[in-house]
Amino acid sequence: MPGISSSVAGAGTCPVEATDIVSTSDRLSPTASASRPPPARVAEYSISRPPCSHSSRSSTPDSRLAGAPRKVSIVWKEYTRGPRHMVPPRRLAAKPGDGAGKAGRNPGVSAQFRSKLAKDLTFPRHNRHTPQAGALPLPPHVTIVMATRNGARHLPAQLASLARQTHPDWALFVSDDASTDATPAILAGFARRHPLHLVPGPCTGTAAANFLSALGHPDLPAGPVALADQDDVWLPGKLSRALRRLGPDPAPALYAAESLLCDAALRPLRRSRPPRAVPGFGNALAQNLFCGHTLVLNAAALALVRQALALLGPQGARAIPWHDWWIYQLLAGAGARLVLDPLPVALYRQHPGNALGGSGDLRGALRRLALLGSGRWGWAMQAQAQALQQTAALLTPAARRTLDGFLAAPPAGPGRAMALHRAGLHRASASGTAVLLAAAALGRV
Repeated sequence: MPGISSSVAGAGTCPVEATDIVSTSDRLSPTASASRPPPARVAEYSISRPPCSHSSRSSTPDSRLAGAPRKVSIVWKEYTRGPRHMVPPRRLAAKPGDGAGKAGRNPGVSAQFRSKLAKDLTFPRHNRHTPQAGALPLPPHVTIVMATRNGARHLPAQLASLARQTHPDWALFVSDDASTDATPAILAGFARRHPLHLVPGPCTGTAAANFLSALGHPDLPAGPVALADQDDVWLPGKLSRALRRLGPDPAPALYAAESLLCDAALRPLRRSRPPRAVPGFGNALAQNLFCGHTLVLNAAALALVRQALALLGPQGARAIPWHDWWIYQLLAGAGARLVLDPLPVALYRQHPGNALGGSGDLRGALRRLALLGSGRWGWAMQAQAQALQQTAALLTPAARRTLDGFLAAPPAGPGRAMALHRAGLHRASASGTAVLLAAAALGRV
């Protein structure tokens, strides 16, 4: 089948996707729309399902509505009733002076942010990033790299958000790490409508190894690459905005953006906390400012990452604790252009399965403190620095000096804190840097 990996074709029957059901009358039959049940209940809908053709990248709505009606049953949550309900306005209607404990209020959401949401983050027909007549053409193609493992619970919502992107020319590249749930069947259903290439993961059980295996896979095409987590939801202008911010620059460039933190049911909680530091290699050795679920690399940055993975080899890549942090370190050390977008472009789902949780989230902060106190954060810093040392030929001379100063520091005591300070390691805030140096003196980092 053209554009679809043969490993997906026989994965089972095509499952129901979130993209199959919308609240508009042109997708529902008259009988179903007349007896439409309330949200969040199991209901039977009669929908028009497209045939299994693979020319699914057409942006013409009529081409996607062809096909015979089909009965399906689905638990239909209130937040998925229609595209414009993904960010409920009542959740963002904070007023000055609202307390943090008031239900349904968020003092961290300003009027300016609500205005940006209204203009930038609505779904395609309202999205200001939709290409206008006479505008410069967007980059022709981007590959979305996703690492999956037993993600059937949240995967359909993420796939639906990819299908709604205002940048139409993309393909999905999935590395599945031996999923035992319905993930392969869900991917097979998505592949009937959209270009998807599925490869086996490294079977290590870690997202970092799975993503790095996908980025180094020989089947991954050259060109811009966007990383996607299996449990988040992209806002429709995410790809368009990222590709425009990266621009046609032939030099390596890395993009990341803010997120809207949500609970497990995608109810918005707060914005992620924007960094207060200028990104650079000294910061990258101590802190990750580029969260993986928003990362977009241009073609030159992807080529640099693949060079580094070739130098590391499969075993060296599997020793990297966090793939997004390592990508930030590598590209910052190589002198790449680093773009931090202050506008949220994704809904970052917070649930017990998160590796760390979002910035500003209490659970994530507690996890980071636990990692720091146990010494695991310091172990991760050391492991990634050693991986960078194996790819030192790709770094600038200044970055190599900073890396050497960090690796040559004493194991503990005031001398280690002074060595890290002289090497230029710092976090986004002065208080964070002070905690870093204190932990270094105690031998925790």
